[in-house]
Amino acid sequence: MEGLGKNMIKGIMKHKNISSPEELLKTAGELGVEICICAMSMDLMGFKKEEMIDYSNLSYYGVATFIADAGESSIQLFI
Repeated sequence: MEGLGKNMIKGIMKHKNISSPEELLKTAGELGVEICICAMSMDLMGFKKEEMIDYSNLSYYGVATFIADAGESSIQLFI
């Protein structure tokens, strides 16, 4: 639908006074949030590292590494 869904979501976010994805990433970076991308999921879906967002604290993890790090952290979010 040529970007219609993306534009609809952006409109809803603006209407509900929710920060844009760009603003959320900027805030996350300022707070030191680490984003971990599942290497297996990337491989299964055919994504390449060059296609990922430009974010200073971005990591590529396998399942075992994620579980080990997540077990030592105070907060995790799995999407």
